[in-house]
Amino acid sequence: MKRSSSESPPLTLGNVYECGCYLEKPPYCCDSVCGRYSYRVTDTWDPDCRVAGVVMCNPAKTDDREGNRTLQQLRELLTLDGYGGFVACNAFAFRGSHRELTRVAAKDFAEAVGPRNDEHLRFLADSGFDVVVAFGALLRGSELARRKPALRELFPAVYSYGLTNDGEPPHPLRPRGLLNRYQWPS
Repeated sequence: MKRSSSESPPLTLGNVYECGCYLEKPPYCCDSVCGRYSYRVTDTWDPDCRVAGVVMCNPAKTDDREGNRTLQQLRELLTLDGYGGFVACNAFAFRGSHRELTRVAAKDFAEAVGPRNDEHLRFLADSGFDVVVAFGALLRGSELARRKPALRELFPAVYSYGLTNDGEPPHPLRPRGLLNRYQWPS
């Protein structure tokens, strides 16, 4: 069946670069053409090792993905656990600070999520990768918590680097232990 020009092609690892990405060097980023959203970041440093899927809260504003402390720490943690790459998506694709994200979500929740974000999350859920959730306490007790049911449905069994005091998966900059599999708490 021929695809119309307005239809988005299905996502694969092979076409990760189609939505306006930084291709010069890894990590490779799949951003919206307008630059307001970052849907996926892919990095591979050891092709002989398995790849992890990662779900975080929302992407930073910076275009310096190579020098991004969160991505560097994530890479170090995953390397220690025997992974050689990751495909990271976010609960919200809106690029900005937590405060900006919360403000946008209160005004227009769909804008905070991003127009193609759920496609990328479904791709990650269907990929067969071990999935690490690492969004910290940012999805707790705010407008952003409305996103959790959809994430739980997509990723019922996940890994995390420990849990925060509130039972949430910690941010990669604040790991709380070894990588352990758990059923997402309700």
